[in-house]
Amino acid sequence: MPNTSYMFKIAGTSYPVVGKDYKVQNIEQYTAWTDANGSEHRSVYRTQMSGTFNMIFETIANYDAFVADIMSHKKNDTSVPCSVYDNISGQMIDADYFISFTPARRLTDQWADAVGMITVTVKER
Repeated sequence: MPNTSYMFKIAGTSYPVVGKDYKVQNIEQYTAWTDANGSEHRSVYRTQMSGTFNMIFETIANYDAFVADIMSHKKNDTSVPCSVYDNISGQMIDADYFISFTPARRLTDQWADAVGMITVTVKER
C-alpha cells in the first residue's frame, strides 16, 4: 500500500486517508445474459473506479477546507475531478468522481467543534 497521503487528492491537494479498510478498486461493468443452455455470458463495456475509505480530521478547520475544496471543484453533474488509488492496479487513477460522506459533528472535551473520522464513498462518473 502506498503512503496514505497519496491515496486521495483533489486538484493536487492530498487528504489524510486512514489505511485500514481502504476498499477502492477498478471494477468491470458488464451486461450479463444466460443462453439457452443455461450458461452465463458477460460482455464488459467499461471499468469503473468505486469504493470506500476513511478519512480523519484533527480540526474542524481541516474538515471545512476539505468541504470547501470539494465545493469549489464540483462540476454541474456533481462530480469532482480527483486522483484515487486503485487497489488492483496499484496506480493513481485521475477521473471525475461522485463523492459522498456523512459527517457526525461533536464537541470535544474542551467544548470545541469536531468531526473526527468519516467514511467517504467514491464512484467514477
